[in-house]
Amino acid sequence: MNITAYIGMQAGDEGKGLFVAREIEIAGRKAYLIGKTVLNSRFQGGANAGHTVEFKGEKYILHQLPSGLIFLKEDLPIKGFLGDGVSVNPKKLVEEINGLKERGIIINPNNFGVSSNAHVTLDYHIFESLRTYDTGKRDWSSTGSGICPTAIDKSARRGIRFMEFLNIDSFRSALIDGSYLERIREIKDENGNRVYSGYDDFIDSYKPIIKELQEFATLESDVFNDSNIICGIAEGAQGIDLDENLGMYPGITSSNPSRPPHRPNILKGVFKAYESSVGIGKRPFISQIKIKTFENMLRNEWGEHGSTTGKDRCVGWFDVVKGRQRIRESEVDEILLTCLDRLEFLGKINSPVEVVVGYKFEGYVYDKWIKEFSDRQILRSIEPVTQSFDPWTQTLEKDGKTLTPNAGKYVEFLEDKLNKEFSAIGWGPDVRDYGMR
Repeated sequence: MNITAYIGMQAGDEGKGLFVAREIEIAGRKAYLIGKTVLNSRFQGGANAGHTVEFKGEKYILHQLPSGLIFLKEDLPIKGFLGDGVSVNPKKLVEEINGLKERGIIINPNNFGVSSNAHVTLDYHIFESLRTYDTGKRDWSSTGSGICPTAIDKSARRGIRFMEFLNIDSFRSALIDGSYLERIREIKDENGNRVYSGYDDFIDSYKPIIKELQEFATLESDVFNDSNIICGIAEGAQGIDLDENLGMYPGITSSNPSRPPHRPNILKGVFKAYESSVGIGKRPFISQIKIKTFENMLRNEWGEHGSTTGKDRCVGWFDVVKGRQRIRESEVDEILLTCLDRLEFLGKINSPVEVVVGYKFEGYVYDKWIKEFSDRQILRSIEPVTQSFDPWTQTLEKDGKTLTPNAGKYVEFLEDKLNKEFSAIGWGPDVRDYGMR
């Protein structure tokens, strides 16, 4: 199977869904003509991710379901899949499936599957996240979705796989083997009352969910060896800045957004024309705009609020020092750029566009990533060095495809500093609002 994978090159929220959905639409129309199917898979993350996709004036916010499933409404042959590395929240998944059903998109075992090896995120995981989660804290990095406790259980060898969850006897046995009784009894409602007294009522709460999801379990190897599938398009959640190996530790997620499985034929990395990050917590954000009133203005103008939590995202300039390192680490074949049109606002208020071109540390300016930047204390003490560019009020010329002079200079500068050209640039919210380079 020919596989193209998309990863985020910053902290997530780069607009990966724009390119993923567009490629799936094109591939789906070709597959329809020859009686084949296009696979759209998610390879990591869980309900902590929010993929916002716009198509034909409709906005879809997808948390676990892959972006391409919106094209089932166009009768295109798309199959969605949640892979081994996804943390599946069964209750939220059913909600999302039913939500699409209300909009005319029917999800069934023929067009969607979940890996039998994927681990499930259950109510005690969510409660444990929410216990320390406060939506009033902008610096709290968790989405309260239970991802971290799920990952801890998985690594500690007491997690529960999707296939086990679907079998009541196996589900009960796994809960008992993991000694989950006290964690179940700790779950409280908003009034502080205990929700479950023990295993029985906890399992009973999932029985309707199990019934609805019963037919979706499948082996990942079967999906990726299906001869009817002409190509695969894989999408990750979050971005490389949150990768648990390569990211801005310790403010990372509990998976590897930069490492798609199945040896993709083409790996594409998506940058946004500036940077944003929700819940930076202890994560260094070197390019963050320091003037809070200005950051707030841009955040509101650009709609930088988390798709999952609704929390404000911190906003910063494009960082070419970090960006060049992310390209080296991920070994992407192509890079893509989104949200270039949003920078038009800076032209309207006659404010320059900035780019972080160096890191000042202990009196020396570094224009490349060095090993010392693996030290969080050093990253937190860095002073960004920026270069200014004249803004623009219009991204495209009247022909609808040529960049205006100032927008073009900005893009060419990024390409020069990243040592790689953008193969596509997005300039709007709809999946068709982009151009090839």
